[in-house]
Amino acid sequence: MPGVQTPSKFLKFKPHHARRKPEGQGVPITSMMDMMTIVLVFLLKTFSTQGDLSSTAAHLSLPKSDSKAIPGVVDRVAVGSNAIYFLEEEIMTTDEAISSKDIVIKPLKAKMETRVEALQETMRTAGREAEPPKILVLADKNHYFSLVKKVVATAASAGYMNITLAAIQDTDKWE
Repeated sequence: MPGVQTPSKFLKFKPHHARRKPEGQGVPITSMMDMMTIVLVFLLKTFSTQGDLSSTAAHLSLPKSDSKAIPGVVDRVAVGSNAIYFLEEEIMTTDEAISSKDIVIKPLKAKMETRVEALQETMRTAGREAEPPKILVLADKNHYFSLVKKVVATAASAGYMNITLAAIQDTDKWE
């Protein structure tokens, strides 16, 4: 039939609102994917590391511990095989520290006191009550106890009130 229109031509002449296909009722998947991506990134960032023990210096071999407590620490001092580091900065060699007669390591104490004062000033500026500063001591398990004792005494004399010694958790005791 010459005058009859095919269905595709018939839809072309319909008003715009009549041509639209009915949309189903439901939750828009795009906004849900955005929200789930944000939640996933937050969870990965939160649970991917535990405290300051997420990365230790390559030159350290930590002792084992059977404690399950996770330390919440701010600063780190590492007693490596050749040097003592505070906040990733080399302070002095371990031989110099061992040969010293004093219980307090003076160059380390000077750096620590500067850091404690800066932390307290930051807390005052923020309008918060100054918390006792915390420090994590990482020491190679093969070092003399006298050297570790000097580092802990130095941290205490510099104003650190919460001193934590780092160790690798011995999981065999918990299984």
